[in-house]
Amino acid sequence: MSAPAGTDPAAYELREIEGPSALGGGSRRFFDLLWLISVTEFKKTFYGTALGYVWSLFRPLLLFSVLLVVFTQIIKFETGAEHYAVLLLFNIVLFTFFQEAGVASPPCWRMRGSSARPSSRGS
Repeated sequence: MSAPAGTDPAAYELREIEGPSALGGGSRRFFDLLWLISVTEFKKTFYGTALGYVWSLFRPLLLFSVLLVVFTQIIKFETGAEHYAVLLLFNIVLFTFFQEAGVASPPCWRMRGSSARPSSRGS
């Protein structure tokens, strides 16, 4: 880009413009953004369903019940673990959390990722 005659060429040089980013405002902004996206996705997932919230809690408990009965009553699996039921429930809840987070997060970031990306204006 050439500068018009009689003007300072340094005034027309490109400079870096920083746009919004997830970490640009510090950790508080990051966690606010994470909370906002999480609540929005949770509400969107269960919008219009009568038992959606209940089902999200009932599904891991149902899986826990089935596995507990199968491994303690039917197969008679001897673990030697003192608190087998508690360990089983904890691991099911942990597994379900990471499974649903892994399945739900890529589409969420594809659709709402622009609010966390730096702006491309000026580049």
